[in-house]
Amino acid sequence: MLGTIGKIATNGLESMLTDSANSAATYASGQKGWANSLNVYSDTSDDTLDDPKVETITEYIRRTRNNMCIGVVSTAEIQDATPAAFYSHTRRRSDYGPITDQMFNQFKPTTGNMTWDPKPVRPDVVLGGGAATFCVKTNSTPACNNKVDYFDLFAKAGYQVVKSKDQLAAVKDNAPILGLFHAKTMDTWLDRNVFTDNLPKNKGSPDGTEAGATAQPGLREMTMTAIEVMSKKCSDGFFLMSEAASVDKAMHPMDYDRGLADLLELDRTVAAANAWAKKNGDNTGIIVTADHAQAFDVYASVDTQYFNSLPNDDKSILGDADAGLQALQRRAIAEYGDAGWPDLVVDENGVPNKWDGRFRLVAGKVDGPQSRENWQVRKSMRVPAVTDAALSAKLGFSVATANPAEPAGIKKNGMLSPGSSSSVHSLQAVDIYCSGPWYFRRNCARVMDNTELFFIMADALGLGYSPSNPKTRDC
Repeated sequence: MLGTIGKIATNGLESMLTDSANSAATYASGQKGWANSLNVYSDTSDDTLDDPKVETITEYIRRTRNNMCIGVVSTAEIQDATPAAFYSHTRRRSDYGPITDQMFNQFKPTTGNMTWDPKPVRPDVVLGGGAATFCVKTNSTPACNNKVDYFDLFAKAGYQVVKSKDQLAAVKDNAPILGLFHAKTMDTWLDRNVFTDNLPKNKGSPDGTEAGATAQPGLREMTMTAIEVMSKKCSDGFFLMSEAASVDKAMHPMDYDRGLADLLELDRTVAAANAWAKKNGDNTGIIVTADHAQAFDVYASVDTQYFNSLPNDDKSILGDADAGLQALQRRAIAEYGDAGWPDLVVDENGVPNKWDGRFRLVAGKVDGPQSRENWQVRKSMRVPAVTDAALSAKLGFSVATANPAEPAGIKKNGMLSPGSSSSVHSLQAVDIYCSGPWYFRRNCARVMDNTELFFIMADALGLGYSPSNPKTRDC
C-alpha cells in the first residue's frame, strides 16, 4: 500500500489532449509543451533541435548534486518519449539518433536563450530496449550514419554494458550500467512468460542479428537492480524514472490482456521498491502515476465457451431481415449481478497463472477504430484494424477497417477519424500514489496540474536548498 492518493490533469500547452512526449517532459521540467516535443518551446524552424530549451530535473541534479545518481529504466526503447523526457531536448520525439546522442553528450547549444550551464545527463543506470539506435552493425539508423557505436562509447566511459538478464544479474555495484535487452521495445510480460514462442519470431536481439531477444529481464528485475546499484554507488541518494511502457503500448491496439499483464508487473515492481524503501530507513519517496490516460474500463463479463458456440449473426432466425445486431451472440454477455467474477487466477506473488479462463472481463475503450471483439487472449500482439487500400482510393482519403485476420466477434464501429487503426489517449485525469516520509506524501494528496509534479520531486530531492540561504529548506 502506498500512503496518499491524488489526481493529475495531463493536458498540454496547445491541446487538451496530450501525448507521452510533452506530458512526460512536463513532469521532467515543470513546463508545459507541445505534442511530440521534449523539453523545448516548439518553434517553426526546419531544425527540430534548435528550439528554445528548458532544464530538466535530471540536468538540475547534474548541475548541482555531483554525488547523486540518476537512473532511467523502461520496457520501451530507451529513446521513446517517456524515458527520453528525462535526458533530451527536441521538437520531434522520433529523433532517435540525436536523442541517443544526448544521453551521453551535451545537446546542440541554442544561441541566446540558455539560462543555465547544461551538462549531459549520462544516467548512472540505463536499462530497457532500443539497442538498434545504439548502432548495432546490421542497421542504418541515424546514430550509425554518424559513424558512432554508442555501445562502445559507453563502455569506454566505464559503463558495464549488458544485453541479457543473466548479465544484468551479475553486474557490479561500483560502476554505471548500460543494459539494452531488445533492438526495439521489449516484449510484453505475456510474451516473455506465456507465449514464449513469439520471442524468436520478433527478431529483437540487441546484437542486431536475426535471432529473438530470448533473455530479457522484467521490469521488477531492472528496477530493483537500478535501486540496489545506485543506493550503493552514490553518497547523495538517487533519482530513478522507471516505466512500464507496454501498459500503454498494448492498450493502443486494444490488446487488454497484454496491457493488464504489464500493469500487474508494475504492481509487483512497486511492491518490491516499497519493501526496499521500508527496509532501508523509509526515507525514499516513491511516486506512481501515468503521463496520460487510456479511456479503458470493464462493464460486464462473458462466458467465452457459450459465446464461441453461438452464431456470429442472427440470419438463422431473421434471414434477410438480419439487421446486424448480433443479438444471439451477445446473449453470452452478463451485466450487474449476473456478471459474477472472472476465473483469472493469480498466485501468492500476484502473478497470473491462468489466462484462458472461460469467464472473462468484457472491457473496452470509449474510442477505437473499426474492429471486432471477442474478449479472448490473442496469441500475439493484437492488430485490430488495417488500412483498406481500395476503399481509401475510392474515397480519396485513408480509411481503416477491421483486420480480416482477427477472429470473429462483435463488430464495433470506429469512433475516431477514418484512417485510425489504433486507439488513442483520453482527457481524464490520472491517479498519483505516493509513499515515503509524511512531509513528502502530503504533497501528493490533492488535485493538481501536471506541471506541479516537477516541483514535488524537486522539493523532495532538496534541489532548492542552499545552506547559505535560510529562506530555503532541505526536505
